[in-house]
Amino acid sequence: MIGAFTHQIDLAEILLIAFTLFFFALVYYLQRESKREGYPLEQEIPTLPHALVGFPDVPPPKTYKLYEGGEVTLPQEYERRELHVQPREYHAGAPLYPTGDAMIAGVGPGAYTLRIDRPFLMNDGTPAIKPMRIMHEHKLLDPDMDPRGRRVIGTDMAQAGVVVDFWYDDESKIVRYLEVELIGTTARRLVPIFYATIRRNAPYLRINCCTGAQVANAPVTRHPERITAREEDVINGFYAAGHIYSAPYKDAVL
Repeated sequence: MIGAFTHQIDLAEILLIAFTLFFFALVYYLQRESKREGYPLEQEIPTLPHALVGFPDVPPPKTYKLYEGGEVTLPQEYERRELHVQPREYHAGAPLYPTGDAMIAGVGPGAYTLRIDRPFLMNDGTPAIKPMRIMHEHKLLDPDMDPRGRRVIGTDMAQAGVVVDFWYDDESKIVRYLEVELIGTTARRLVPIFYATIRRNAPYLRINCCTGAQVANAPVTRHPERITAREEDVINGFYAAGHIYSAPYKDAVL
């Protein structure tokens, strides 16, 4: 028989076996590489094993060069943050209920990950998201939709403050945040614009996920004119949590 090494095996069988071994090796490699981030899984219930890895094990450390400069080695030890939660039952995968202020518990719709603690950068190395007061080359094309100077009210119709500026994402070319000066103070909070309802020429805008007083409890940025990826997740998580954990006025409409 042409191509036969013995009467029981030929070249086609050898190629099939080689492909099968290659395929399983590839699946194993990809599955292992997928565990460079997020593993070992953390178990929040003290009575269960703390670190969950599964099969295959995490891969050996590898160092990557970052686009914005610097290096990172993965896998790595991740920061742990305290979650103010209580499991409903003591088994893996049990639902977690917030304890204390549910808006900052970091669970449910308010969950977030500890992303890199520096701003997203443009190609020129400058932060992508900046307040309009320092973006002199930009202007708002529709003055009737300018939120600056408008009162900010919550779902309970109580005033939270006044919009003094908005933050623009120069990479995606959209407005990301409203900067609100709290009523009666000079303190400021960022409100994701996607959680606000803005009407043309209206004297106010409405935040549709929390009360007016709760805006003061929103997380703040360390720098008055920069926001990091981690700070973005924490701030957005706070307002997202309001859709479930805010006051019962959340379903009110104007």
